[in-house]
Amino acid sequence: MDRILFRRVFRELKKNLISYLALFGMILVGMYLVMSVISAAENVISGVDENAKKNQLEDGEFSTISELPDETLSKLKEKGITIEKQYYFDYDVMKDGVLRVFRNRKEINLVRLDSGRLAQKENEVVLEKQFAKKNNLKVQDSIQIGGRSYTITGIGSTPDYDCMLKTTADSNAESSKFGTAFLTKESYEHLRKEGKNHRSQQFYYSYQLHKKESADSLKRQLEKTQLLKEFIKQTENPRIKASKDDVIINKYAGIAAGVIVMILFTYVISIFVVHNIEKDSEVIGTLYAQGIAKRNILTHYLTLPVLITMMAGIIGTMIGLSKIGSGVQMQDTLDYFSLAQPAYTYPLYLIIYGMFMPPVVSAIVNIIVMNQMLNRPVLSMLRKEAPKRHLKQIPLNHMKFVHRFQIRQFLREIRSGLAIVFGMFIALLVIMLGLDCYTICKNQSDEFRNDTKYQYMYSYQLPPEKVPNGGEAIYVETFQKKVLGYDQDVSLMGIDSTNKYFPFHLKKGTARVAISSSAATKFNLGIGDCLSIKNKVSGKKYTFVIDKVVPYSVGLTLFMDIDSMRELFYQKNRYFNAVLSDHKLSIPDEKIYSITTRKEVVRSSDVFINSMRSMVITLLIVAIGIFIGVMYLMVNVMIERSGFHISLMKVFGYENREVQKFYLDGNGYLVAIAALFCIPLAKKVMDMVYPYLIANVSCGMNLTFSWWMYGVVYLGVVLCFFLVKELLLAKLNKILPAEVLKNRE
Repeated sequence: MDRILFRRVFRELKKNLISYLALFGMILVGMYLVMSVISAAENVISGVDENAKKNQLEDGEFSTISELPDETLSKLKEKGITIEKQYYFDYDVMKDGVLRVFRNRKEINLVRLDSGRLAQKENEVVLEKQFAKKNNLKVQDSIQIGGRSYTITGIGSTPDYDCMLKTTADSNAESSKFGTAFLTKESYEHLRKEGKNHRSQQFYYSYQLHKKESADSLKRQLEKTQLLKEFIKQTENPRIKASKDDVIINKYAGIAAGVIVMILFTYVISIFVVHNIEKDSEVIGTLYAQGIAKRNILTHYLTLPVLITMMAGIIGTMIGLSKIGSGVQMQDTLDYFSLAQPAYTYPLYLIIYGMFMPPVVSAIVNIIVMNQMLNRPVLSMLRKEAPKRHLKQIPLNHMKFVHRFQIRQFLREIRSGLAIVFGMFIALLVIMLGLDCYTICKNQSDEFRNDTKYQYMYSYQLPPEKVPNGGEAIYVETFQKKVLGYDQDVSLMGIDSTNKYFPFHLKKGTARVAISSSAATKFNLGIGDCLSIKNKVSGKKYTFVIDKVVPYSVGLTLFMDIDSMRELFYQKNRYFNAVLSDHKLSIPDEKIYSITTRKEVVRSSDVFINSMRSMVITLLIVAIGIFIGVMYLMVNVMIERSGFHISLMKVFGYENREVQKFYLDGNGYLVAIAALFCIPLAKKVMDMVYPYLIANVSCGMNLTFSWWMYGVVYLGVVLCFFLVKELLLAKLNKILPAEVLKNRE
């Protein structure tokens, strides 16, 4: 008997091949998405941590106005603190590019080479990998730095520049226009003496602490020198382990998606299994009546769904963990961040989830349903008596017959209908995630262009007494605010009422600020709310009342009347530390800390659009696949359950076109009406979740869709239904009037 039942498994597979393929494909796509996202995150996380340990990542860094005395450095080193000078110059290179030039490092933040070797001679240089890649530079090529030609001997990365931000206040990295370079000590000194850099030398020191010392203790000692300009702990540095922070959010999102997808699969499998067992009620009753053991019947009906779900889970997991899975998902990270190629890891919990959860869920659902079935009387199974469902009578007499029939059919198949709606909602969540990624990047790009009125922003290292001709004086201080567990840089900008680049009317007062639109959406604040920020160097906290929200999207910015800001920070009346201009100004390089151009701001806003494109496309494809798979399975179940009634209608003379109206078009109305509610609901839910997914990014949260995008999504849902409808029309037309005779008692 076992052999006969085993042969029947293959006949069942052949008979319902398309349905099982749809179930197989749906689980495979779901597992691929979850496995690839989480696995890619695990690969990057382990790779970043390993690289940090191997290449002596700093515990933090600090900068000073001028060089620290050797005596101060010696005292700090005597306390067991490792400190290495990591001074640098910025040089204009190629077209609109900037290279930050360092000396070769010996103790902290060592270079990890992808190819070549370190610079050993005066005319040699090592380049950061992203800058080299995006400018088509390779080992043995030449590059001009400060008027000198250097041969590229190596290409690599350093752990302190995981994200290639020009300044720690930047929100986007533009690796094609900014990179780091490493020279011998002699080459660096030659460049310093020639003075062709576009800003003065910056005095940065990296440190590593030991158990007895703390960062706060080191900071207090440095403050006594009165030279400290900036002090950043490793955990507060947006350049360090930025890729890890980015993919950790992806990991949590993938885990959440895995739970949701498994709930959907469980529900769909339960309906699919219930239908198959109800369809075979006569066979089960006959086998049971002949004395076949319950165990044998259970094994028989478990075999096919468990094998299908197991194979789908295994293949989906293998693809997800492979180069075409996690490798593809990692590519966006590898293209944006500067890190070595991570090794592929295979976490045990992922393998267990991907390979064993689908068959286990399928087995549990089958066992529960089969036990319920086998508890029924044998005669009831032989007669294929369906369990009675007590549906509330709904008065529909005022409606046309077709519509009454469609509603009654929906109520009879409400479980399958709800599965379609649930599947559509899950698919729409994935679609909205992809569209939110695109929307925030597109809105940011447009807003950066509109909101950046100046052409140049010069930040001073040594502010002059007088504003240069053609410049608008501003006063800028950088603070920090913790948002969703991440420290975000916040700029407080003092402007006067005549500033043509920021034409905002600000009230005087040391406790009043205007908040930029980007900061307002990031912090979820509005007029009348209080905002607390912390000074990055002193650690002192300041609290302000928000007077107004102003349209400005670049970074996270607060605005204050410049005289009030001078009063708050005890600066003299005409003090300023930055100027804005609509043309290039003549300012000595030694006085400049940084130069930001409108071209750089606009260009940086386009970086995310390019880097997110592949992920958006992947999300859309997966969502469409899940939706079509769920809808096909559920509508197919509805048709098979109604096979006897469809056959009877054909006996009464109804044509295929009319039967289609009763059994397929009704589902079309369900999808069309449910989509009207599911689309805005999915958008609302994803807009609530999305800020957590980019909690580590210093940018606004303008997730507003254009009206036509809702229309496109709705049209896409309807088109998916029509595709499924066409696939099922052939099945509907194959049901013959003879089915009535076959199913008579």
